[in-house]
Amino acid sequence: VWVASIQMRLNNSEVINDNLRSTLTEQTAPSDPYYMLLLGTDGRPGETEYRADSIILARVDPANKRVTLLSIPRDTYVTWKGTQMKINAVHFYDGAAGMVQIVNQLCGVKIAHYAEVNFDGLAGITDAVGGVTVDVDQYMRDTENFSGVTELYAGRQTLNGQQALFYTRCRYAFADSDYTRMRHQRTFIKALLAQVLSSGDPVKIASIINATADMVVT
Repeated sequence: VWVASIQMRLNNSEVINDNLRSTLTEQTAPSDPYYMLLLGTDGRPGETEYRADSIILARVDPANKRVTLLSIPRDTYVTWKGTQMKINAVHFYDGAAGMVQIVNQLCGVKIAHYAEVNFDGLAGITDAVGGVTVDVDQYMRDTENFSGVTELYAGRQTLNGQQALFYTRCRYAFADSDYTRMRHQRTFIKALLAQVLSSGDPVKIASIINATADMVVT
């Protein structure tokens, strides 16, 4: 019953529909490498049209226990259905299925799995695991585009949900803008995964799964 409840919450039918399923490639065997598309969106509860703010293509190699993350800049220009647009706008027009198709086309891959989290959900996941420890590589400050948390100091520290949002979304504080932000997003994902996987407590892991099932669509 518990597993069924988790599955139902993860498989939001507004996102995980037949159109998306038809675009995903079947894995040939559980041990074979596969690709997964990870999206961070700016969607809010009740919205059905929104943009993909963070786009990461993950290659998972189960046999060698290796995950490789490739960030795709959201302002990358692509041709979608005969029209030039930024890649993050494809989600606005054709949702998750459109994003899978355009990333397949752009990168020459066949994506097998999909996961999506909105940025409010990222804050919730961070708080659900008790904060995420990250080595912040430089001082960050942006008072124009953020309220609440508007700066972080360099150094190893445990970020709460709102600090994690600032760390992964801030870009105007850097000379190379989105490139540093994308690197921070990959750093955060790796830190989050390492923290969850290092826990040997099955009760804690079950609690984390239960909390994050409301924040992730996959």
